[in-house]
Amino acid sequence: MIFCMPVSNPDNVRDRLSGYENALDEIDVLISTGKTSMIRPGRVFLEKNALPAIIDSLENNQLREKYVARFECATCRLDILERLHGHLLVDNMLRELQELVNRWHAALCHQNLGNLRAQEFTDLVEKDLIAALIEELRGRSDIAQIERSITSLEKECSAIHYAGEISENTCTRDYVDASLQVCRHHKIIERN
Repeated sequence: MIFCMPVSNPDNVRDRLSGYENALDEIDVLISTGKTSMIRPGRVFLEKNALPAIIDSLENNQLREKYVARFECATCRLDILERLHGHLLVDNMLRELQELVNRWHAALCHQNLGNLRAQEFTDLVEKDLIAALIEELRGRSDIAQIERSITSLEKECSAIHYAGEISENTCTRDYVDASLQVCRHHKIIERN
């Protein structure tokens, strides 16, 4: 699992906890207004899984207890949402996960064709969010095909970076050929 490393900064914990609560509020509003196709539950589950370790890393016991109580309250709200709208949340998690994997495919092609810098690529590929969604979807839905796609992407990233170790300003024929193979494999670029 690739969750963010715990950070004991109280402001960071407060902000992430507020983000968790706000994401739950947003899901409530989207459900109540009938805009269920706009629900993106990934952040909620990312924070649900990451926050316990982050809160636990706080040195201030009083503050930790306060944040544990807020976290437990928010998690109870999520449990209620899952009981009432579980199928809807799973469908939206699947859609969000597929969108993230598709973005990874495209980002990989663009990076390796020289259209993205390494940091831009990293910003587009949200591996923590992908991991959180996979964790939540296991046992709820068949995600085997998506997991195979992710494994393939990870191998391709490793292979291209290993074969290339190319700077942003350097481009070789082998590197471009490898990049094009990745794009063709994912049907982003049609074969000539």
